[in-house]
Amino acid sequence: MARALYIGWSIAAVSLIFAVTGKQPYGFYVFLRWVCFLSFAYSTFAFAKMNRPTWAWGFAIEAVLFNPLAQIHLKREAWQILDWLALASVIVAGILFRRELKP
Repeated sequence: MARALYIGWSIAAVSLIFAVTGKQPYGFYVFLRWVCFLSFAYSTFAFAKMNRPTWAWGFAIEAVLFNPLAQIHLKREAWQILDWLALASVIVAGILFRRELKP
């Protein structure tokens, strides 16, 4: 579980960094939605299993926002803020739970 979380978070974090640092082609944002959605959905179940409901709900909300199938359409400025917040949540979760998530 821990390895999969960190791999998902790493891919999501790198993708989010690219998203917030400049305008990317449309295909990149499709990829970003899938990567973030899958990573956040898995994080939701992992934190629920760890009995961390606040973190589970936070990642569940992020999974809904980044859902590639039922897209939420927002302005670019709003997505920039959400991308920064998602990146921060992944970094903070990775740091705070590194001991709990050891394999």
